[in-house]
Amino acid sequence: MIDESKLIVPDPNNVRIIISDCDGTLLNSKHELSERTNKAINYALANYDVNFIIATGKTRYSVTHIRKQLNIDKRKNCLAVHSNGCVIYDDKDEVIKEYFVNKEIVLKNIELYKKHLAGKDYSYVLYVRDTLYLPERGRWSEFLEEYGERVAIYDEPELIRMIKNDELAINKICVLTTPEIFYDGFNEILQKFIDSYEEISFITGNIYCYETQPKEISKGASLKYIMDTLNVKPDQVMAFGDSFNDISMFEVAGYKYAMGNSEKAVMDVATNVTESNDEDGIAVVLEKTFMKDNKN
Repeated sequence: MIDESKLIVPDPNNVRIIISDCDGTLLNSKHELSERTNKAINYALANYDVNFIIATGKTRYSVTHIRKQLNIDKRKNCLAVHSNGCVIYDDKDEVIKEYFVNKEIVLKNIELYKKHLAGKDYSYVLYVRDTLYLPERGRWSEFLEEYGERVAIYDEPELIRMIKNDELAINKICVLTTPEIFYDGFNEILQKFIDSYEEISFITGNIYCYETQPKEISKGASLKYIMDTLNVKPDQVMAFGDSFNDISMFEVAGYKYAMGNSEKAVMDVATNVTESNDEDGIAVVLEKTFMKDNKN
């Protein structure tokens, strides 16, 4: 248990944005939104001039049910950041900002996977707004579906044809594999490939997912874009996260809270470390900020 008396929280009347990662942060280890966390978020929304934003490496499709549970679907100024910042939606479900990886880079990235991971347990994934494209069904397609993603399976020759003919506008490309396989030399090969291009970068938000995406694009960059759009200052933002791809948000937000289950690198740059995602870490902070004596 953390010492809640040591939590540093903002003046609730000054907060304009609460932004949170999804898996490992907003949701528990069963990929569920707890009643306590839901209640704390909705109390803040109902009683203060604050907006709640989900920022995730996943697609919007995968969290539609969570937005409905939170009562933020179509709620004014409750925007959404998806695919690690590659796609930003407004409060009417319309895309207001989107970024892509050049198709030639995507094709070369696929060839890199095939050359160095042949015969190993892996799959690549093409993120195209709300749909993930894979070359075959199996362990990794099931893995994505467990996270609520919409998966489309096409034979690799057909996928390659679609890419070459500009039928798929790809936001990012990911290789799914185990850490043992990825860090057995392929991490260095992929990083060298990415470093050879000015327009792409590497990010990971899950121990099985290693992503190539447009450079300078991140959850933090998207948060900054939203803050500028809504005329919000850093000290008016509370951010919650647990993984490496959340650090960019922490660099922008004035108040940043790492979950108790976070990577150490995330904890190191946080204002505070709260309870884990299985212990309602978000609710703990929001209750102290917004609810005080109104927890019941």
